[in-house]
This record gives sequence, structure tokens and C-alpha cells, in this order.
Amino acid sequence: MEQQKVIFEKDEDYILKRNIMYNNIKKIIFDCIVEDEFEYRHMSHLGLTPRQKLNILPVLHNELNKFTENKCVEWCDKTSFNIMLGIAGFLDGLIKIKRINDFTAEEYTELIYNSIIYQLGNDEHSPALLEDIVIINNCPETE
Repeated sequence: MEQQKVIFEKDEDYILKRNIMYNNIKKIIFDCIVEDEFEYRHMSHLGLTPRQKLNILPVLHNELNKFTENKCVEWCDKTSFNIMLGIAGFLDGLIKIKRINDFTAEEYTELIYNSIIYQLGNDEHSPALLEDIVIINNCPETE
């Protein structure tokens, strides 16, 4: 079955909607790490804590569903899961090499956020995950 696409008429429409999604994702990451000092302290031996995963994953999933207007539910399920799995694996690697305590809560927020937008698409590289589901027409406006 071919994946449905989300169609935008202009680059600006796509960028605006994507940036709203990215801001909402960044907010939940900030809330789960910087605002929740208890959870942040446990990152030194857990990486992403179970509570952080339970809070970030559904927001990431819901934001992807909103972005795609619920047209790509299976893609959103798989993508949000795989992104979180990658982040958890990266943080586990930092634990194993004993570098998990090298970062502040704010730096972890930026690290995780930047990993997510790198994977989804930040206009700095290709391919990116959003390219699989987005079409931008860039139709010139008629007068």
C-alpha cells in the first residue's frame, strides 16, 4: 500500500506548520528534562527515564498526526517509535562510555530536540523523514 502524502501549496505553508510542530515537541522535551529535576537526575543511570518516554513519545506521535492531518497514521506510529528508540539508544551509549553526566538539562533538551528535527528534516540535509510524506506544489498565485 502506497503511503498517503500531505500536500502544501507553498514552502511557507509547510515551514509554518512544521515549525509549530517542532515548537510543541521542544516544549515537551524541555518540560520533561529541565522542568522536572527529579527525572533529569535519573537520566544519569537510565538515559531517558520511563516517565520521560511516556510523556515525550505520545506528544511526538500526536504532533506528527496533526502535521499529517491524520492521513499517515501508520507512518506516524513507526516514525515516532523509531525516533524515540534512536534517542534512547544514543543516551544508553553515553551511559556505557560514562559520559552521560557531561551535559546539563538544557543541553540534553537541545541534544534530543536537534536529533528529532535532524531526523524529521531541518532543511540542512536530505533525505529526511518528512520527505517521505510531504509534497510541496509551489503553485504560483493567479491574479
